[in-house]
This record gives sequence, structure tokens and C-alpha cells, in this order.
Amino acid sequence: MLKENLIGSVLMCHAPIVIPSVAKTRAKMIEHSTQAMRNAAKFLVEKNPDVLVVLSPHTPRLSDKFGIIENNPISGSLIDFGVPEIEITLPSELEEKNLLLKETDKNIIAMTKIDNLDHGAIVPLYFLKEAGFNNNTIILSFPYSPSFEECEAIGKTILKAS
Repeated sequence: MLKENLIGSVLMCHAPIVIPSVAKTRAKMIEHSTQAMRNAAKFLVEKNPDVLVVLSPHTPRLSDKFGIIENNPISGSLIDFGVPEIEITLPSELEEKNLLLKETDKNIIAMTKIDNLDHGAIVPLYFLKEAGFNNNTIILSFPYSPSFEECEAIGKTILKAS
């Protein structure tokens, strides 16, 4: 439930190569990025959030609104990157999404349904799961060309709902 204040935020890479089993022999070349992802995930998991909100740059988009993925649970894999064994499934309760929707202007956000998470969400979630995270997760997608005002509004909405 979005009942506590915002307790932390991080920016995380979404390139699948930061996952060692994707990078394979190139893992050494990006080990600092991989460690940074682990550090960011550890930071968030130690905060023990009730709900994690992910703004994914690649989640299927609506043309003119931010989207909230309505699926519960949310899930996906990196099969498109040759590693189908990397699968993510996390709870995504409707109650938390409704609390977020209640705080927002319906002109900037809408519910949308997708079949699978994409790598823009899966990569950071992989590191969070690795660090022990298994709480409710909300995935937001960006509109095609959000304005500064829309980005500011979604940030304020998340803050207000937290």
C-alpha cells in the first residue's frame, strides 16, 4: 500500500549486458556497471518499500499518456536476448495502482495491459530480485513525447501518493 513517504529513488541502467549471464565473456568489461546495479538494488531493498514504482523507457507506450501496467502479477523474461532462464515475476496489486491513479490527472495517465515486461523493466528488477525484493511493483510507461510539465506532474503524483 502506498502509505509511507517516499523512502528512496535510484536511476538504473536497463541494458541487458549488465547481467553477467547475458554478458558472458564480456562481463569483466562492464563489471563496474554490474556492481553499481547491485549497490542500487541493495540500497532500495534495505529501505524495504511497500511498493516499488518503476518508470520504464521501453514498456509499451500510449501515444499521449503515461501508462500503468494493469497485469497482476507482472512478469517477463529476457528470451529475446537469448537467456529465457532470466524470468521476473512480482506482485502488482490493483489497490496500489488505484491509489496512484486517484492522485493523478486522468489526462496524463491511463491503465494499459501488456503481455510481458520488456528489458527496460526486467533489467533493474533482476537486480532487485537478486537482492531479495519481492514486494508490490508498479510499472509506468512513458508517452511517446512527454513534455517537461507532464514529467513533473507524474513525479508529483508519485510523491503525493507515497
